[in-house]
Amino acid sequence: MTTAQRREEILALLNQADAPIAAKDLAARFGVSRQVIVQDLAVIRASRPNIISTNRGYILQQQETGCLREFKVRHTPEQAGQELNLIVDHGGRVKNISISHRVYGRITAEM
Repeated sequence: MTTAQRREEILALLNQADAPIAAKDLAARFGVSRQVIVQDLAVIRASRPNIISTNRGYILQQQETGCLREFKVRHTPEQAGQELNLIVDHGGRVKNISISHRVYGRITAEM
């Protein structure tokens, strides 16, 4: 298998995946080192910036569909958990969580 064929196959796998794929898993599949896969993905990402590296592997960022809403609330930590579960239970997705801090300003964490 040539380098170009391997890169095409990696892109096809990422297109089909609904969860991140680890570089070590791709390396085992293609019989190359993890570093070769990382280099392949760097080349692919140069032309396809929607490939995201996560702590669990690589995944294609999908186009956002539907609407986006931001809720401003004040609650206890227990209520925060209940609120997040309600959103997810009703088909919503939590993109990030932000807090306003008096000293540090707005702090945001991606989910």
